[in-house]
Amino acid sequence: MSELVINHIIEKKFIEIDNRLISYQEIGEGESIVLIHGLGTSSDSWSQNILELSKCGKVYAVDMPGFGESCNIDEVLCSQEIAKVIYDWCRALKIKKATFIGHSFGGEVCLWIAVKHKKIVRAIVLAASTGLNEQFSLVERFKNLMVDGFREPTFFMTKLFKSYWKAGARRILLTAQKSTNTKITKFLAKIKVPVLVVFGTKDPVIIYEESIETLKKINDVTIEVIDATHGIIFESPDLFNQAVCKFLHRVHHGI
Repeated sequence: MSELVINHIIEKKFIEIDNRLISYQEIGEGESIVLIHGLGTSSDSWSQNILELSKCGKVYAVDMPGFGESCNIDEVLCSQEIAKVIYDWCRALKIKKATFIGHSFGGEVCLWIAVKHKKIVRAIVLAASTGLNEQFSLVERFKNLMVDGFREPTFFMTKLFKSYWKAGARRILLTAQKSTNTKITKFLAKIKVPVLVVFGTKDPVIIYEESIETLKKINDVTIEVIDATHGIIFESPDLFNQAVCKFLHRVHHGI
């Protein structure tokens, strides 16, 4: 389906949360599914997933404060603070319970939502998520992301590069640095909802073998490893969507 048709189907909206204008895309009906993009990108990074996932429920793809079209703020927020904004955004939209799906840094935000605002969380999906390894420095490995973190240079240059440019390198690095000071790993045992973790076999940013031991702290966790680098949601969208839809079917229907 062409990008023009997709944009016509998916409704883009704005809402003000604590004097911050938050942009989001919305499509579908049923159980709520919230998509949270990675650091420096935007809700557009879900363009190859949002329609397929909308078959499983009502999908909201939000631009984190400071990124995408939610870029009208000067402050730099860490992952935990962004989680609070997303929680307040959910309350404003009357989303009582949702499955939160996060890519890269967005996965770390999902983890904080599950720990700090667990009443609204039905389940979590982490795609090449940061925050699972205490030795991992998002700032140090950022260069890996720029050099060989993605397999599709055309997509990266036309979509992601524009998002990185709009957010600005300073904001991206400051957000990463500020988030490094808040360790989510010590709280993972508090997560009681089902969790799906999807890794890429060739990801130079998130080495999945390093995260396996940490994931044992979570009571109900399923791990999928697919052929992809860090751009797992758009490099292997069919495999990713299939794994997520299977997980959502289990979460929504208990099967």
